[in-house]
Order: sequence, then structure tokens, then C-alpha cells
Amino acid sequence: MHVSHIFHRIGGGFLVMALVLALTPRSRGQQANAPTGLQKINHVVFLIKENRTYDNVFGAFNAKYGTKTCTLSTGQVVPIVRAPDRYEHDIDHGWGDALLGINGGKMNQFDLIGLGTDGSGDISGDLLTCRQFTAADIPNYFAYAHNFALGANMFSSLHGPSFPNHLYTIAAESFGAIDNPFHLLNTYSWGCDGPNGPAGQELVRVLQPNGVISLQFPCFTGVTTMAQTLDNAGVSWKYYAPPNTDPGYIWSIFNAISDVRNGPDWDKVVDTSNFISDVQANQLPSVSWIITPWWQSEHPDASTCAGENASVAELNALMSNPSLWASTAVFLVWDDFGGDYDHVVPPQPDVFGFGPRVPFLIISPYARKGYISGTQYEFASVLKFIEERFGLPTLGTRDASANDMTDSFNFNQKPLPPLILKERECPLVSATTVTMGTAVKGVASTAVTRRLEVYNSRATSLTIDSIASSSAQFSVTGQSCTAVTDCSTGEASYCTAGTVLNPQSEDGSCTPGCSICVTFNPSAVGKIAGKITVTDSDSSSPQTTTLSGLGSLVELSPALLSFGSVALGSSSTLPVTLTNVGTTAVSIRSIGANTDYRASNNCGASVASKGTCTIDVTFTPSFSGNRPGALSVSSSDDASPERVDLVGKGLGVVWSPQGLAFGMQAVGTTSAPRTLTLTNQNTAAILMGPITATVDYIVSANNCPATLGPGKNCTVEVEFAPTQTGPMPGTLYVSDSDPNSPQEPPLSGTGK
Repeated sequence: MHVSHIFHRIGGGFLVMALVLALTPRSRGQQANAPTGLQKINHVVFLIKENRTYDNVFGAFNAKYGTKTCTLSTGQVVPIVRAPDRYEHDIDHGWGDALLGINGGKMNQFDLIGLGTDGSGDISGDLLTCRQFTAADIPNYFAYAHNFALGANMFSSLHGPSFPNHLYTIAAESFGAIDNPFHLLNTYSWGCDGPNGPAGQELVRVLQPNGVISLQFPCFTGVTTMAQTLDNAGVSWKYYAPPNTDPGYIWSIFNAISDVRNGPDWDKVVDTSNFISDVQANQLPSVSWIITPWWQSEHPDASTCAGENASVAELNALMSNPSLWASTAVFLVWDDFGGDYDHVVPPQPDVFGFGPRVPFLIISPYARKGYISGTQYEFASVLKFIEERFGLPTLGTRDASANDMTDSFNFNQKPLPPLILKERECPLVSATTVTMGTAVKGVASTAVTRRLEVYNSRATSLTIDSIASSSAQFSVTGQSCTAVTDCSTGEASYCTAGTVLNPQSEDGSCTPGCSICVTFNPSAVGKIAGKITVTDSDSSSPQTTTLSGLGSLVELSPALLSFGSVALGSSSTLPVTLTNVGTTAVSIRSIGANTDYRASNNCGASVASKGTCTIDVTFTPSFSGNRPGALSVSSSDDASPERVDLVGKGLGVVWSPQGLAFGMQAVGTTSAPRTLTLTNQNTAAILMGPITATVDYIVSANNCPATLGPGKNCTVEVEFAPTQTGPMPGTLYVSDSDPNSPQEPPLSGTGK
């Protein structure tokens, strides 16, 4: 099946998956055969970091496999900007976000991810998705790539986030999970430790073989993972992961496997810090996974430098033990794309993936030095390597069909010597460059504020002496942004002259910090550059961050146009006002909108000085789900093209009413049933799954068929049976094959 056809069906909501899955049947138990020389490897280490693409980490390493530009949804091609050590914000990277960015293989909608949220790939023109590290930013990762092997076609196994992709690293599948769990009461758990009772239940979206997206408690029973396979073969293993006191415990994925979490194998899941001590004591098992604590994970907004240092410390320990180094293969990978841009189209072996490329290093005495592999890899490739080395049966289709990475090895070569690297002194300022975006000359309401942070990664206190801007157009504006929380005090902290930051904690997990709010309010047009200089008590002072922005004479208002939810087959139109604040006319070259949006050019060929015009934008959703887009105006203005972000949601399944309010009900009694009507607005039938409700609400009846045709409707009856007094908010969950599944009409009532 052609890649664009798969993406079209997934993204568009026509999840007729039985055929797709029939083409990739699960085939467990095939014995893996070891390639010649593989017996020289007695220890396999699978080291997993967080949230990067190949272009983000190694795109500047080699021109053949990387890129220096980023293609946007508007068709504009922009230079990739240097990545910060600490991202100012995370970027959404769920199942739908990955499909959005990939865009049927066009790889041109990463800038639309998360529009209108704190997890956007582009907030006010920061284009955070289009960033790239240089050799100066991650010198040790580049050193490993030069001295060992680099996988340039390693793809995340699933187009989605951490939880399902981590499942692939232990099982070669996600058991249908496609997103991270939600409804978390225990913030640090994504598995069997999560809430699962009347007070609340952790849930994860699971894509069933028939295309229905249902909900499940993320604790999988009766499944087979590499743990059971290794146990059966008598091969030793450990899973080095953060404890439940660390936010990184969410990535301790064996917590989601009931047989491990609730069985004797849980003793093999140990604190990450044990890896180095086990290496030093010659206690390294045959197979190891390493999951780093949050602050070393490189997950935004953690420090990339601190994460690289953690990898260096672990690899230095291994390479300093001659007997272990001589027989070890380390596979260092990042778990998902993290919302970052990548330009290579991922192949699609089945409906779950692949997702975008992720960085991948192969480190071993037998790795081919300086080799860049163009072979297609995925996380199951590491499992296949383990299976071949230890003569294990395959887990399923993915590892059976995966390439095993032996092209990156030469078992006949003279073993490569250890590469002992020095951990770096991490930068004090979060970014060396900041992209401020576009603001209108002299219009304060369009000013853009970004946050720059200072972190004390030193063993002594740090005193900030001064903070200065090179230009009044980039002002340091006190408390106009949301400050980071100083982990040493628990308080939101802004940087000012005289601020003293406590030393970094001895274990490195707490790096005290404060925020500098920088506001771009241009008094000129076109490209504007500046810098922020921080002087402090550190020997590296001063710290300098370069700034760039665009001054414009064309104001588009609002900067983000939100259409809300619109049923398929319907449209909604909203206005955007264009104002020329300049003293001469501005020529209009083109006005257009992409994806499910259309724009009318009511501005003519030009807009006079101080003149305005209205652009009507119409949203007609073509598919169910979030449908972001962009309005682009090309003009004679120096900051052209100007842009307005467009957000809207297509509703393939419409509820009437949109929720149920039961009012007061005596505790211990049950209300009369109330009815919700579901209508399928999709142009194709949807498959219906389970219909459930949260505690205190009862689904007493429904007449929804197994298949609901286009334009057809069905009804669901719900009763309220409060078990205690007070407000009792709830949710009705309706699972179906629509991309918005599960549908979640809100329920409310009060027990008396």
C-alpha cells in the first residue's frame, strides 16, 4: 500500500484496518539466526533518551542524510536555526501530531503541530520545530558519530509519543496503544501503578484491529515481551530506570506489563544509577536497557548538555572496563520525534508506523568507524539483534522483518579502542540564539515576549551582576513572561542584577534557575538583530545570546483565528483585519490559506497608508479531528510573508445535546434516564465500540449498531446514581473508529 494512501486513511478517519493488519500478521516464535561474528558480543546495552529527530540532532553532521532547511505548511522554506540547550517549551508529539507533521509523506506540516497551545511547533513565529544542534552544542555525540557508527535511517516505531514507542523497545509492538496515558492521579506513573478505581482511572487510547479506538487501563496482561523471552532462555537482563520519585518514572515501561510489575521480574527493574556501579563491579547482565531520569533525558525543557554528560558518564564507565568493553554493543537512541522537524518520509510497514526518524548511535569495538548507515532501522531492529545474538524466538512481525544492524559492524576488524570523553561544563544561559518572530513597527500590542533562562550548573553559588540589551527594540521587561521555578527554592524566579542562584545539587538533579523576559517591539522594519548580555560571577562571564526579529508595517489581527468545532459537511467563516501602519501603500501579491481553510482577497492589489481591509477565512473540515492551518499574506512589506495561525476541529461524530446535566439527586437513588443522540457526519460508516461512563453514572441503554452508516444516528441513555453528596462531574466514553474517539460528552449532577 502506498505511503500517502495509508496516511490519508489514518489522518482522514477512514480506519478500515483489518486489511492493513492482515497484510502484516503477527508471527511469533521464529528462531533468529546469528550472523557470523556476532558471538563476540556478550553484552547489549539499549540506551534510550527523549524527544528528538535525526535532523534536530545530526542533521548538521552529514549533508547526505541531513538538511539545513525546514519546509513549512505554507510552502515557505526557511533555514533551520540553532537549537537551544533548553527549549523554552515542549512541542506536542502525539499520534495525531506525528501524522499532521508527516502529512501523507510531504513532511511539511510540523509548524502546524499544537497551534494555539503551549505545545505548538510555532508560537508567535518562534518556529521551535525547525531547530538543529551543531557540533559546538553536542560535541561528544558528534565525537561518537565520528568514531563509531551512526544510523541515519532509524525511525521511531510508531507515529506518536513516548509510551507506545517505549513499548516497542521491549516488545516490538505497543499492544495497540497509540498515545500517552491520561487522567493521571499519580503523575509519575504510566502503567500498573496508576489509578484504577472509583476515585479515577488512568486510561490510554488503544487502536483495535477493527479500527475502533477504545480506552484501556495501561497495564497489559497476558502479553509477551523481551523480558519473558530472555527469562525462558536463561539470559540475564536488567532494566535501569528512574524510581517512582522521579518524573522519568513514566518511561519505566515494564511498569505497564503486569507480569513484570507484579511478579518476580520487577526485581530486575533497578535505579538508573546502578548501571555504572554494576559495570564497575563486573555485574553487567547480558541485556540492559537504560532509561535516564527526567533531568538527564533531554526532554524539553531539560538540558541537552546535562543529558549528553549522563550518556558520556555511562559510556566512560563501560569503556573503562576492558573486559566489558571488548564484548559490548551499545545502541543509543531517542524515543520519538518530540514535535521536531525531519525531512525524510518514514516507510509504513503497518498502520502504527513508522514515525519520523530519530537519532541513533551504534557504539562498540566492532562498530564500523565513521560509518553512516542508510539501512532502514526501527526499535525492533535492536530487539532482532538481541534475538540473533542469543538465539531467541521473535516476538512478532516487526522484529521478524526488521533489519538487524549488522551492516554497522565489522566483526573481523581490529577492535576499536575506548573513547573516553570529558563531560562538559554546561552553559549557564538556556539559549545562544533566540528567534523573536514578527512584530509591527510602533504597535505595542503586537510585541513578542520570549523567555531566556539562567541556570546555575556550578558547584558554587552564582551571582548575576547585570543584564543588558544591545537595543531598545529588545527590552528586558521584568516580569512580563512566566518564570521558571527555581528547584532549590520552589519559587518562581526572575533574574535581576543581584540575583543569587544556589549551587547545583550534588547529584545534578536540581539546577537552580531564573528567567529573563525579552520583549521585541521594533522601531524599524525588516531584519533586526540584537543581543542580551549577562554578566555574572562565573569565570565564563559574560554570557551572550543573539536575538533576531522582523519588523513589519502590516498588522494582521487576530494573530490566531479559532473556529472551534465544526461538523463535517458544514463551514464557518471568520474575519481577519489587515492594517497598513506605514506611510506608503503596501502592494498585495497574494493571500491564501492552506489545509481546510480558504481565504478571500478583499484587499485588492494594494492597501493605502493607514488603510485597512478584511480577509474572510472559511473553515470547511474535510476530516474529523484537529485541522490546523495558516493564512499567509505575501506583500511588498519587508517582513513578508505575514501569517495568521488557524485552528479548528472537524466533528465526524456530533452529539445532541453536547452533554447531560442531571441536577440534584438523592444519594442511593437513581435518576430517570436522559438521552444523547449521536450522528455520524462522516462520508463513510464508522465502527462502534464500547460505551461506558465514569463512576456514579450508568449507561442504561443504547441502540447504536456495530456499524453506523454515514448520516445515521443512534441514541444512548444515561442515568445518574450518586454515591455521595456534592457535585459529581463525569464523562461518557463512546469508542468508535472516528479519529476523535473516544467521544467524551460531559456529565454533571449533584448528590444530595
